Amino acid sequence: MEDLQITAKINSFITSDPWSPSIDSIIAYWHLFEKMGAEEFHLSASTQTGLKLIDDLPLDKFEWKNDIWWWKCSSPVYDIRHMSLKYIHRRFDQHDAESYMKPKKGNISTTAGPYKNFRGGFNQIVADHISWFAIGDKDEITRLLNRCTNIGAKSAAGFGQVKE
Repeated sequence: MEDLQITAKINSFITSDPWSPSIDSIIAYWHLFEKMGAEEFHLSASTQTGLKLIDDLPLDKFEWKNDIWWWKCSSPVYDIRHMSLKYIHRRFDQHDAESYMKPKKGNISTTAGPYKNFRGGFNQIVADHISWFAIGDKDEITRLLNRCTNIGAKSAAGFGQVKE
């Protein structure tokens, strides 16, 4: 185990709190992805029933009394160049409504359920890099993180792309 500084070069990312994104979660994601295989991983993650405590990451642990422990890694460190509130919208397509409706069903609820309209605000942080400090196995962490292409929330909307 050695002292590490992990840096991701990005343009911007979306986060819900100042402690996100956490490096132990990113490493755990790719560790489980490899360990379980893509299909089993996605099925387990979507139902949240198959996920177990992960205690074999290539990070060092700090063990405290009464079986309490945590990974030896920091919160993200970044210089905020700009921060703004970004709104993501999801609206039900009224033009395609007929194809979703069953005969004589009536109307489709857009206030609840799978067709619910949504407008959520997220903090978009513009920064040229994010760094974390950790103690762990450099080669294994590098191998796992080389698969990481996005950091933070709403990557499908184009946020958090890792350049390097």
